[in-house]
Amino acid sequence: RWRSPGHYQLALLSCMKGNFSTAKEHVLESLSACAGNQKARNLLATIERKLGSASVSIAQETLRQDPLDYWALNEAGEDFFDKMSSDPSQTILDIAFEYISAGLLCDAADLLQRFVQKMDKVSPMVYYTLAWTYQEQGMTQEADAQYENARTQSPDYCFPSRLQEKQILEHVTASRQDGRAWYYVGNLLYGKEHYEAAISAWEQALAAGETYYVLYRNLAVAYYNCRRDFDTALKFMHRALELEPKDPSCVFDMAHLMQMINCDVQDRMALLESKLDIVNRRDDLYLEYVRAHNQIGDCHKALDLMKAYTFTPCEGGEHSIIEQYMFANFRLGREAMRDGRWEV
Repeated sequence: RWRSPGHYQLALLSCMKGNFSTAKEHVLESLSACAGNQKARNLLATIERKLGSASVSIAQETLRQDPLDYWALNEAGEDFFDKMSSDPSQTILDIAFEYISAGLLCDAADLLQRFVQKMDKVSPMVYYTLAWTYQEQGMTQEADAQYENARTQSPDYCFPSRLQEKQILEHVTASRQDGRAWYYVGNLLYGKEHYEAAISAWEQALAAGETYYVLYRNLAVAYYNCRRDFDTALKFMHRALELEPKDPSCVFDMAHLMQMINCDVQDRMALLESKLDIVNRRDDLYLEYVRAHNQIGDCHKALDLMKAYTFTPCEGGEHSIIEQYMFANFRLGREAMRDGRWEV
């Protein structure tokens, strides 16, 4: 079962040496062991193109088997960027890293350059990868321009996860003053459960001058969950909310953190009431508002709030609504028993 992937890896090594004839022999061996190896078919098309042979026909045959094979679409010379239904940046990075693993930096750079020119929304990691391919080819001026593009892209929803992305980001942080790259390194490490290393990376981002509010939010979560340093966690969360006071997730995280570290419920109530325009738009925040009323003893208000709001049914969240409803009624019932109001 290792014959096909083994010869595929040997083909990659031969490509890295520029020995495409030997690479072709290995990839054909890979396909003889597993004819359905689509990566091997795509690499064969790439190798045939390098050898000046008919590579398009191989890619077109692959597309007859799988019309959504984007590497094959690229080798067939088709304009496929608008056809990608998944996250286009992630798909294009997958293909680029296939070229890079074969040492074909020029092919990867060409693909990424065409992508950034065509698409309006591009992940910062695409620019970082493009910059790295230029750097490795000695194209310093082009690399500098793309590194600057990467640094200035919106960091929203950028969560690198590949080993290659980690290596590229570590190259950036070792050679440039780029706080945002440290932030992305932290995201990747935290996702891989390297919590202390992630905290260190995020702190490096702060030291480099990064001010993205999610960086402070992430540090707050890490200091609470991993270091149990509640005071520092609260400080970081306060700073995140100062930087982005209208982010619903940030408001929720702040309210949740205040509850978990036993801040005064009146302080939590004050936070939520200062953000009622946001609270009224999200089930989780609205329920925190209900919870705060229950905790200060205003259970009638809590029930009124719940009756006046339409919650969205969701798996795993319905128990939270029931818990607050039961708590309010149970507490009111206990008060009625204490006062002898048995009919209530």
